[in-house]
Amino acid sequence: MSWETVRCVTLSAQYGAVLAQRGALLAQRGDLSARCGALSARCGVLSARCGALSAQCGALSARCGSLSARCGSLSARCGALSAQCGALSARCGALSARCGSLSARCGALSARCGALSARCRSLSARCGALSARCWLENISEGYFSGSTLSQVQSVSD
Repeated sequence: MSWETVRCVTLSAQYGAVLAQRGALLAQRGDLSARCGALSARCGVLSARCGALSAQCGALSARCGSLSARCGSLSARCGALSAQCGALSARCGALSARCGSLSARCGALSARCGALSARCRSLSARCGALSARCWLENISEGYFSGSTLSQVQSVSD
């Protein structure tokens, strides 16, 4: 066998080995490409889920903002009502003090009226006694004639 043939066979074997290596690399590349495709699909699913979650978060954020505004409005309303209640409470306290003062004054006037009423009854009794005494003295001294006395008796009956 000539050296050219040997060289041809050697180069052919080397070329076959290179082709085999290239085939193996292409197979690995195809495997990696398939794996990358699977990962890309998985990333797409995760991205869709993230988009849905982001939309939910946006809706919740808007709802929280609305509730926060409502709470602020209610808080302001409660503050105004609290101020009104404080003013009414102060007014009621002043009226209560005034009523207490008037009640004490009425009690004093009632006691005074009771004393005056007792005095009037005493004076009325004295006047009745004096009137009866005058009547008896007038009768005993004969100021009334017989006809006048009978008229007075009929009137008193």
